[in-house]
Amino acid sequence: MKVIDDYQLKAWLPTLRSPPAERIAHGDHSASYEVDEAHVFRLENGQFAMVVECGCSCYSSSDADIDLFPDKESAMKQFDKWESEHKR
Repeated sequence: MKVIDDYQLKAWLPTLRSPPAERIAHGDHSASYEVDEAHVFRLENGQFAMVVECGCSCYSSSDADIDLFPDKESAMKQFDKWESEHKR
């Protein structure tokens, strides 16, 4: 199953430096006319990435905040922090 579209991949790949192999976490706290999502990916090169998409209805995938991690535990720690900050 495809978890990101070609536009997202094209926008994110320069920072990711390796295509996503698997999405291991996803959080969505979006509301009307705004996007507020986070994804954690295992990359083909063995690293992990957290991608945060946040903005108004004019949001572009090229505006995503991307952090790279050497291991799953570090990425999930950051994701859990993001989730706890977004609980409503």
